[in-house]
Amino acid sequence: MLTPEFVLHQDKDFVFVTIRAPYVKISEVDWVIDGPTFRFHVSPYFLRLCFDEDLIEDGREKAQYDVDTSQFFITLPKKSPGHFENLDMQTLLLSRKQQQKVQRNGTAKKDSFQHQQQDVEDQLGSRNSGHPLIEVISSEEFDQDIPNISAISAPEGEIPEDFDWEIEQSPPEPLFISEGVPYGFDLKYSGTLSKLQQEIPDITMLIDPDQTSFLDRRTLRIAHENDHFDVDHYLHLILLGQSKKSLKRALLDLSASNEGCQQGDIPSTTRPAREMPDRSIHFTDQEREDMRQLQRREVLGADIRRSLIQTLDIICAFLYENRSTEGEFNVESGWTIRTLSSVLSFLDDLPSPFAVLETFARRSISYPLYRWWPLTTAVIDDLHEVLLLGKSAILQCLLGVRRIFSQDDVRYVLNDIFINDLCVWFQTIPTHVVDRFAMHVINIDVTKDMTKFPIEEIETLLQEEED
Repeated sequence: MLTPEFVLHQDKDFVFVTIRAPYVKISEVDWVIDGPTFRFHVSPYFLRLCFDEDLIEDGREKAQYDVDTSQFFITLPKKSPGHFENLDMQTLLLSRKQQQKVQRNGTAKKDSFQHQQQDVEDQLGSRNSGHPLIEVISSEEFDQDIPNISAISAPEGEIPEDFDWEIEQSPPEPLFISEGVPYGFDLKYSGTLSKLQQEIPDITMLIDPDQTSFLDRRTLRIAHENDHFDVDHYLHLILLGQSKKSLKRALLDLSASNEGCQQGDIPSTTRPAREMPDRSIHFTDQEREDMRQLQRREVLGADIRRSLIQTLDIICAFLYENRSTEGEFNVESGWTIRTLSSVLSFLDDLPSPFAVLETFARRSISYPLYRWWPLTTAVIDDLHEVLLLGKSAILQCLLGVRRIFSQDDVRYVLNDIFINDLCVWFQTIPTHVVDRFAMHVINIDVTKDMTKFPIEEIETLLQEEED
């Protein structure tokens, strides 16, 4: 069975499902509402969506088919009026109901479930389900301009309101030393990278990732950053930014960065960092397809704090590349993102959000072509904007990283170890947890002193010489 392309919208009373299914027989279409689950079948397509809340069959449900666009427009009544969470999280919606429950509870016992492509009649029941017939319409007869609902907070979960995101954490010791020191999403991988790097060098910046301890990874990272901070390079960028207004505009002007952005609604900052923006996010067709292609694996018992810190580190690197290239990513983009992310480059298990921003600030003026403090602060502003936009915007960044790595002859391995799991896991996290983490990050001041590099002294010296 093929999973068709689909898009979801909602208002307080209905969920609107748009399904593209060309070359089908309308007479063979069948669809079922079963509590929180919606199932749709017409050969060769099968779609199952599991929502957070229940739907209901009360006579208001209806389906229409547009011959011109080969699209079904299905209206599903909500049992209780209100807002459904996670309608943009297509990988999560496509997961089985049992799998969703395990992913969200984390500590629940793993449920067994059958393969998705089981007998369609068992899934859908009798075709005489009493649903209204499909009405064939023209493209002009269906109003697709369905208003978006602003994100609202989910009920309080297990994480306390006053949770300390900056508390120091220590990575666990590996159970079996022979397997190597763990890394990757939630530290669940080991024994992989060292073998691969013998054939594919430069996946990470460690020579022997599997046998480098957590402490040595951090020590090597800091030493490497210190070695690569180049005073002459930094001075050159300051002078270049002053002399070439076009370069300064491209890197720092907010509207300029937006013009080239190719990643859906991923923004460069267009408003003050702490002003709450409109949180309506629209995934592109490519992004929705990327979510459908993600393996619907179970991500059990992942450490929420560690995984959010990994996500923050990776999207900082992505947003630097998004701004410095004006959204026109190139063959060097995979290298830049890998290098600016300490999680991806040195497999460093950073202890806190503050440590992430500190490390990103250091690496942003040590490695890339444009090593310039105003650029670093502009990227931090972009980060604040993405965090304020919420869960969907952060997921767009992760999908952008995944797409860049998938086209990289070396860094594609990092998708399997980090990014794919992060993309699946992030869709399962409650919105209110992401929002509280985001507000904590936004309230961290990023200063030149954090880098422990003599930036102030360099700029003061340059100013004195100019005077």
